[in-house]
Amino acid sequence: GAHVYCVDTWIGGDGHIFLDIGEGQPVQRDEHGWPGIYYQFLHNVKVTGLCERITPVPFMSLHGAWLLAAHGIKADLIYIDGGHNYLDVIVDVQAYFTLLAPGGIMFGDDYNQNGVAQAVNDFMQKCSDTHALVVKDEKWVIRPKAEVST
Repeated sequence: GAHVYCVDTWIGGDGHIFLDIGEGQPVQRDEHGWPGIYYQFLHNVKVTGLCERITPVPFMSLHGAWLLAAHGIKADLIYIDGGHNYLDVIVDVQAYFTLLAPGGIMFGDDYNQNGVAQAVNDFMQKCSDTHALVVKDEKWVIRPKAEVST
C-alpha cells in the first residue's frame, strides 16, 4: 500500500504564532511554551493503527524536501499546505516538484490567497510544456499534460 511522509514543524502556523500565549491560543503548550501538536499527531497515527504507513518528518519544509531527496524518495502525490506568502509557496513548490515520480501530481489549497496564486502561476511558467495547472475554487493541481482531460 501507499506510504505517507508528513513534513511539518508541528509548531503551528502564522495563526498560532502571532496569538498571545494563554487563553486565546488554540495550540496546547507545555510549561515551557512548546506546542503539543507533534505529540497529538503521533497519538492520532498510533490510535488509527497506521504507524507502518505514516512517517513523520519533523523538519522545516525545505529541509524535509532535502531529506526526502537524499533518500531517493519519489512521490506519486504531493500535497502542499505550508505558508501562504509568495516566498514560502514558491520554495515549497520548486523543492517538492523535484520529488514527483513520473506521472505524479502536486496539489494544494488556498489558491485564493495572493501569495499562493502568484507563486503557483510563476512556477507554472517553468513547466508549462509538460504540466498543466487546474484550479477549482481555492484548490490547485499541477499534473502532467497527458493526464489532463479536456
